[in-house]
Amino acid sequence: MPEKRLNPNPLLRLQTILFLLAVTQLGFSQDTNSYKQLIESFVEKEQYDYHIMDSVFTPYQNDTIKMRTLYNKGVEVNSLEIQGYALNMIGIKYRNISQYNKAIDYHLEGLNLAKKANDIDLEVVSYNMLGVVYRRLDLIRAALDYHKQALDLAESVENPSLGLQHSIAVSQNSMGNIYLALKQYDLALNMFNKSLIIEQHMDNKLGLAINHQNIGYALEEKGNLDDALTNYQTSLRYNNLINSDVGRVICYNSIAKIYIKREKYEEALRLLHEALDKALASGDQFYVATTYNNLGWAQLSVGKLDDAEANLKKGLSIAQEFNLKSDEIASFSHLSDLYSKMDNYQLAFEYYKKSENLDKIISNERNIQYVNDLILKYESEKKNSKIKALANENEIVKLKLEENRKMYFVGLGGLLLIIII
Repeated sequence: MPEKRLNPNPLLRLQTILFLLAVTQLGFSQDTNSYKQLIESFVEKEQYDYHIMDSVFTPYQNDTIKMRTLYNKGVEVNSLEIQGYALNMIGIKYRNISQYNKAIDYHLEGLNLAKKANDIDLEVVSYNMLGVVYRRLDLIRAALDYHKQALDLAESVENPSLGLQHSIAVSQNSMGNIYLALKQYDLALNMFNKSLIIEQHMDNKLGLAINHQNIGYALEEKGNLDDALTNYQTSLRYNNLINSDVGRVICYNSIAKIYIKREKYEEALRLLHEALDKALASGDQFYVATTYNNLGWAQLSVGKLDDAEANLKKGLSIAQEFNLKSDEIASFSHLSDLYSKMDNYQLAFEYYKKSENLDKIISNERNIQYVNDLILKYESEKKNSKIKALANENEIVKLKLEENRKMYFVGLGGLLLIIII
């Protein structure tokens, strides 16, 4: 006879559900009240410095409801700084779930409020965040423009605060990423190393993780796999220290790519399966698409062609849905290799052409020329600033010499007068 299942009392089930809902609501209510008290306490001090705000509200940055509560409080107390900070945090959240248009809208409003408040720290952060979103979308010109504005503004401050120094490091790192996209690897390394020095001075482990990751990528593209792997592993170590799952996803993908190139396929597959679980949990489609592409590439390399095809098509679908051009190119390229292995040369050629055509669109000569002109302009401005500074120093020295010369003659005249008398 089949085993009988006990049918729980419906009334008892309802009571249990209501009890659990009440407990959940109580916990939520207590958490909300605690957060509101934190906001009230912060507002009472009337210290709306960006980096003080960031240190207080970092634990709540990913909660858009809490950030909207903070924004509303900013409106209530007429603090443009609080409003701008909250809007930027909401923008970052939308970026991290691949809703890029919403992210841009929030960052633009944050930038507008920063300008009205004349808050340089908030303005620099807003420019940088806009640059990051446009970089995700492979819109290189807009990305570089925003990061350049952030860097120029931050460097215009004579004695930058620690917060502004961090923003300078972020701008340098971001410009380095743009140089990576343009295959200007030496320029990229120069920027990453500048950023790394600041992050080391500040002992900012997240910044150190990001820079070592990017240095690794530049070295990998230059063919230096050993040093690239060392930097990826260093980045992973920092990400483990700060317990960043997104950081782990990035590092697992990068290390796995080195393993694929060295034909260590099983190690690559192990890392990529772990990366995929974490990427899916994060909800960031940018990293989900990348991981599907790399997993498909690894499976292609070991002859698991059906699995490879399924994962590469998943990566392609996500890339196209969220307008992730670099991932779309990678999907096309790997699918071309896949169909070539399947002896389907017609499809292989079609995907090859798609990859080549899209690559030309996002890396066209007009963009490269524009960026190169901007690089030259930036370096020229830096040199001119140094020349002006040296000229000013020289002028000060000349004035001091002139003053000393006058004092000498005044002193000599006084001495002669004493002798005559």
